[in-house]
Amino acid sequence: MENVQRTIIVSCPSCGQKNRIADRAGLPCCGTCHSPLPPIPPVKPARPVWASPLAFMRYIWQKRRFPALYGYWRSWRQYTRAEQMYVAADHRFKLSEEERQRRVQEECRRQEEERQRKAQEERRRQEEKRQRKAQEERRREEERCAREDWIATHKRLQFDQLDRLTGPEFEQRLAILFRHQGYSVKLTKGSGDQGADLLLSKGNILIAVQAKRYTARVGNRAIQELLGGMIFYKCNRGMVVTTSDFTRSAKELAAKASGVELWGRSELRAHFMNAFPYDPPAFSWDAYRKLKKSFYSTS
Repeated sequence: MENVQRTIIVSCPSCGQKNRIADRAGLPCCGTCHSPLPPIPPVKPARPVWASPLAFMRYIWQKRRFPALYGYWRSWRQYTRAEQMYVAADHRFKLSEEERQRRVQEECRRQEEERQRKAQEERRRQEEKRQRKAQEERRREEERCAREDWIATHKRLQFDQLDRLTGPEFEQRLAILFRHQGYSVKLTKGSGDQGADLLLSKGNILIAVQAKRYTARVGNRAIQELLGGMIFYKCNRGMVVTTSDFTRSAKELAAKASGVELWGRSELRAHFMNAFPYDPPAFSWDAYRKLKKSFYSTS
């Protein structure tokens, strides 16, 4: 009765694995997941029939069994020791239960902290991913705008080369443009052209062209010269092409005259770019910055 030790089977509350342990094993752990197992409550010893001295004396007096005094003393000693062991085991059980609760609380707190840490890490990763995506979109948008500006600037620089041409060179360039548009082109003589620098023909249409590579605005005189050239060369239509623009009176005169078309700088650029698409050099940020710096410094 003194050295009784139980061996029982306890199921792990975490993984469900069955573990064979002894009731004096302290704070046992699961052999699979190493989680703390619930402690085993102690068993209170059974009280003997003559556990009290008065009941024993009454028993001896009735049965006349005086030699049973030694047996009484022995059973009483065993019961007392078992009672003491039970009290100690019950105290250990309460301590182990408190320790188990503390461990469970610590495990729950650790799991909660781990969950919060993972959630915070996931939020941080998502935020970094969103920022990287936004930065990549901004970079692509900036590069797209820079590429468009790169192409437009090179086209403008190509068109601005017309400003550095002489009058005959400008007429030659216009002849190439109109030939690209499907016209048959004839250049008149330089002096005494009677108001027409180029003669265009396509089918039954004959067009007189007055070319003006000016920096100032073109006035009524160019319209009047064109009208004289149309009469002289018997043209159906007339056109004044300039690298500049027209005055208000010149536009009014052309509107009243029949068959007269005006090409200012913007119209000439549009036709020029459609006829001669420009393939700019490969884009790079360094070259783009140098181009814009030189472009704005000269413009």
